[in-house]
Amino acid sequence: MEKIKLMHLFKFQIIGDKYKITYYGENPINVLFTVKLRGTNTPIQTIRFGFNVPGNWFIPSLDYTGCSKLELRNLDTGELIFQKVIDPTISKKVKRQNIICLGLNKTGTSSFVSSLEKLGFISPGEPTLFHTCAQDYYHGDIYSTLSILENERFNLYRDLPFSIPKIYEEIYKVRPDDIYVLTVRENVSKWLKSVVNFYEIMNSDVIYDASFLDTTFPNHTRDLLLNSLAVQFEAWGLQSMEDKEKKLVELYERHNKDVIKFFSENKSNFIIIDVSKKNELERFCNWMNIESTQTDFDWVNKT
Repeated sequence: MEKIKLMHLFKFQIIGDKYKITYYGENPINVLFTVKLRGTNTPIQTIRFGFNVPGNWFIPSLDYTGCSKLELRNLDTGELIFQKVIDPTISKKVKRQNIICLGLNKTGTSSFVSSLEKLGFISPGEPTLFHTCAQDYYHGDIYSTLSILENERFNLYRDLPFSIPKIYEEIYKVRPDDIYVLTVRENVSKWLKSVVNFYEIMNSDVIYDASFLDTTFPNHTRDLLLNSLAVQFEAWGLQSMEDKEKKLVELYERHNKDVIKFFSENKSNFIIIDVSKKNELERFCNWMNIESTQTDFDWVNKT
């Protein structure tokens, strides 16, 4: 019965693109307000506030763009009070053209995104892409990926699931007017070294096996869950680490060749980028017809 009562303790009024939330309960309460993305239900932003007396009101500085739910929880108990459906008038916006990076992980994708975020582009975080979209796609469901691509909150995408070979063919059918970018390294040897150094599990004796959860590896790294890496490793043909260098070189060369071939005919919205090159950001911005005072890409995750 308490939950039913609590549902009537708050009044919502739209003020511009925000909610004014007024409390009518008798007892003080501390509340967590969380907005969740449309389609993936991923928590995207949280604010807390304490209501002390009846009539207290609060306007959370939450961005409701691309979100479908506003969740209220009791901060002290963690109990869900209720979920409010966000009014489309403050969540629906004009969708901008996307930039979708198709380069394999460790081809400078972090550097690419970092530089473009400085220019105002917005990318969803790993919890949405890696732990929702990629895992759904692993199970044959591309709809959460398409949903996040349609979400007007974001317009810049990279790594999983977009680095999974051939997924771009399915995405292009739905988003043919987006910008597609293939990030590459100077040569395959540099990419191979970067991948093996970054994914430390490749240097251990533990082969791919989803039963090795929360294992302490030889370098004492914890929480590198093979179950979470299953999406990427299987898509890359790494069900085991046997002959991993050979498999990775073949993957890199095949993926780049396939992407270039797919976008070779009458597709002016495709470009190849090497973020390590001088003036490469300037070249990209000129191609996109956008302004930037920076000529080179940031250098992130130096491996």
